[in-house]
Parts: sequence; structure tokens; C-alpha cells
Amino acid sequence: MAGPSISSVTASPRATGAIISWTTNEPSDSIVSYGTDPENLDLNRAAPALIATHSVSLGNLNPLTTYYFAVSSTDAAGNTTTSTGHSLTTQEISPILFVDDDEGDPLEGYFTAAMDANGYTHDIWDSYATGASPTASDMSAYSAVIWNTGYNYLAPTAGLTNSEQVAIAPISMAEATSFCRPRHPLQRSQC
Repeated sequence: MAGPSISSVTASPRATGAIISWTTNEPSDSIVSYGTDPENLDLNRAAPALIATHSVSLGNLNPLTTYYFAVSSTDAAGNTTTSTGHSLTTQEISPILFVDDDEGDPLEGYFTAAMDANGYTHDIWDSYATGASPTASDMSAYSAVIWNTGYNYLAPTAGLTNSEQVAIAPISMAEATSFCRPRHPLQRSQC
């Protein structure tokens, strides 16, 4: 029996990571095999949920590096299909990392529009989309880190977790990075 049909394979690279997306014609799991040698895709990321719209986040990639990857999906009956021959090149590291950690609220546009209007290049780490916050290693190459925790900073899930505070402490101390909390999406941030 034939495995799922894989289509629309795309890569959205960042400086130190990428999101690999594809669709299948039936619910199936998600596996990305990748590496810097097209003949040796020795790294793997998987998501076991049976879905038709797939998105797998890759982390700890090197900037300005070409990675080769294949995507595989296995349906509930155990039939597997693999799509090979894909590649991506990670981007150069920008001086600013903007961490979008507002649980999916659409507020990042205010910050990124201000940075764009003033000529500040930046990378975006969407914690909600990737399912993880950046590590100290992910942040160490940046001159500044802006961590948006959303406008409802009194919510129980708002703010930095203990592990996020530990990860960002070396960067904030070394670079004297400021953390700002917007009072409301239409008001200026208070630092």
C-alpha cells in the first residue's frame, strides 16, 4: 500500500535554525533528516502526531551554512513516504534577536515595524511557533536580545520562566540588555 503523498515542502531558515514545512494527503507523522553532507543526513527531528500540515523546527544550526534535508511521513497503517533532495542555507546573524514569547498574540508587528523603520536588522525567534524558547547558546551570538512577553504581563504564564531567566542571564549581564514590558499594545514600552 502507498504511503502519504508529500507536497509543498518549504524551508524558512534563520541564522541558527529553520522551520521545515510540508503537507500530506492524509494524517501522518513528521520526520526531518538533515545534515551538511547530502549523502549523510545524520541528524533527525520528529513529531509523532498524525497530522496533514507538518512543521518541524530545527535548532542549533550554524549561520551561513547549507543544510540538506529529507522529510518523511508515516500514516496510521505504517506506510512511509520520503521526499529527498531539499536544501536550505541559514542566514547571517543579525545584531538583534527579537524573542516573540507572547503565546501567539499578534504584537510582534509593533516591535518589528519600529526596528525596520529605524534600520535595525533583527532575527525573530517565535517561541509559540517553535514550541521552545532560545537557549543561552542560541542567544550568545547577538549583541542585544529583546524578549517580548506580551501585554498581559500579569497573567500567570507571562514573563520569563526560571529556565529562560537562567539562559538569558549571561547575555543580559554581558551586554547590559534591557527588558521592556509594553503596558498596552498601543502604548510605548516601559523599561
